[in-house]
Amino acid sequence: MFYFYFGNTEAKKKSKESTIDMLICPKGKYADPKSFFEGAIACLDEKIYNGRKTEIDFEKAEIEEGEYMDTVNKWVEHTNKKMAIKIDNIRKTYHIKHKVYNPLRDEFILETDDEYVLFLWSIPA
Repeated sequence: MFYFYFGNTEAKKKSKESTIDMLICPKGKYADPKSFFEGAIACLDEKIYNGRKTEIDFEKAEIEEGEYMDTVNKWVEHTNKKMAIKIDNIRKTYHIKHKVYNPLRDEFILETDDEYVLFLWSIPA
């Protein structure tokens, strides 16, 4: 899995900033977006944020297929002021729905021809 972190890209308030975490993996490694999601969260917990219990943040979260590219593009557009992010051939988008809504997070899975991309936008609390 490839991991990218983009921080300090959009300061809305002096004490807050937007961040984007992206994990990218070939589709052949996972049977479907749900299994990719589970693998990506395990990777975040075990390798990226080593022991931070990231999986607890995603307990009971579900993925919902829909038309989310406008929202994803909104977050990508903010980073494009400092660096360009371009994801080609997006076939499907999935929104990660949590039991409790958090306006400081917006999270998606993007499915391209060849890859799955976990796209996590947030403002750290």
